[in-house]
Amino acid sequence: MVDFFIRKNPIVFEIKWSKGEISKSSIFIRLKVRTSLPFLYIFILYHLSLQNKKYYLGIQAAIKRMKEKGEKPIVLDIGTGTGLLSMMAVKAGAAFCYAIEVFKPMAEAAMKIVDKNGMMDKIKVINKHSTSVKVGPGADMEEKANVLITELFDSELIGEGALPSYEHAHKFLMEANCEAVPHRAIVYAQLVESLSLWKLQQLLPTTLLPPADMSTCSGAASMLDIQLGRISMDDFVQLSPITPMFRLNATSCPPLPTHLIINKRPEDVSSDDLQGKKVSVLIAEPFFTTSLLPWHNLYFWYARSALDPLLRQDAKILPHFATLHLMAVQFQDLWKIIAPVGECEGFDVSVMDAMIQGSMAFREFDEIEAHPLWEYHCVALSMETTALTLDFSYPLPDQPIENSGTLSLVRKNTFAFNLFTVGRLFVYMSVLMFTQGTCSWNRNCKQGVRFFRDFSQSEVQPSSDQVAYSIIFCPRSGEVQLKCSINKKD
Repeated sequence: MVDFFIRKNPIVFEIKWSKGEISKSSIFIRLKVRTSLPFLYIFILYHLSLQNKKYYLGIQAAIKRMKEKGEKPIVLDIGTGTGLLSMMAVKAGAAFCYAIEVFKPMAEAAMKIVDKNGMMDKIKVINKHSTSVKVGPGADMEEKANVLITELFDSELIGEGALPSYEHAHKFLMEANCEAVPHRAIVYAQLVESLSLWKLQQLLPTTLLPPADMSTCSGAASMLDIQLGRISMDDFVQLSPITPMFRLNATSCPPLPTHLIINKRPEDVSSDDLQGKKVSVLIAEPFFTTSLLPWHNLYFWYARSALDPLLRQDAKILPHFATLHLMAVQFQDLWKIIAPVGECEGFDVSVMDAMIQGSMAFREFDEIEAHPLWEYHCVALSMETTALTLDFSYPLPDQPIENSGTLSLVRKNTFAFNLFTVGRLFVYMSVLMFTQGTCSWNRNCKQGVRFFRDFSQSEVQPSSDQVAYSIIFCPRSGEVQLKCSINKKD
């Protein structure tokens, strides 16, 4: 079939459609690899065994209570994903389960997994948003459900649209006296003092003092989503007791000023806007909210090139260069987002494993993923090396900028597929330190991670084995291409 998919380039601010001939099953693979969402989903759902067990205990209790009332347990599973919670419900004694999944490739995967586990007669997978589901003879659901199961929660509890889904479900899809898993939830808050966390939302003065209004700005109203487990207790002082702020009863769910700084893109600025004057100093804070990977901040180079006709010949450009760095590391947990699962809580989910492994043959698996590495424990397996140096004193070149080299491994690693190469931009703003192999990453930006494809490589040895790399920056597309291989010495 002919497939059209959209691609966004945050460096040159281009959005374009691409066309390709792929099989139907590959739709899931490509979409998922591009966003890495399926890998994170699998990691969260399958590798958090304790959470799975608690879900199963809650489902068993809810179905038991419904049977004790003399009612037939009919389950509604919103956001079923791979169908794991629905299969748990059937195993716990549910008469029937309606499993809703809005994302078509995931819904198709759920149907295959349910079929593989022999539960198609007990589970109906509905590929719709829950707010579009209808109840009645011949409709999506033959009858209303009396047990509601959901896994719609994020670190802020209701950030993934849980409340509208609950409200609609209770109004149109559920019986009045239903059971729910989870049954209730509480959001807690605590007032703390932390210099390191405060710096994440502050513009700190250097040689230039920011305006007073900017310095006292409280920052964005949104929550700062971080892994608190990676923050030392020494990094903050508790100023108040832990206090409940919000309560959610899932069985009966009740229903900053912005500042315009400039109204033109760099390429639209004209000499008239500058009153005919030439620019002698071009200064920018080259970090953009649209940037995911470190080199996405190279949009500054594109902006600088667009403004080149307005610059004096001796104009100073700040920053005037950027460096991209590489290092091989071993992660404690991050590799699990692409690791095979096989069996989860007694259910065969090898269908998902096959999709994940098959996706590694697709071209976009070679694309680099963005991760805040300070949130993930890792050990350096090589020294840091400068892979590319980019000079902003000149406009963007027409030809690609290339470099290649090797990283000598300084530590032993028994799982070669745990090796990664990571990139970061503007080294003076993203200092990396490591003592005895432990990495300390800058918390103000994400790093790029590229997984090795080969899961079967044997043990690598320090001092003898090397990681060979080649890296290309393509000015026309704004993409960075990175290829790596392990050179083993006999």
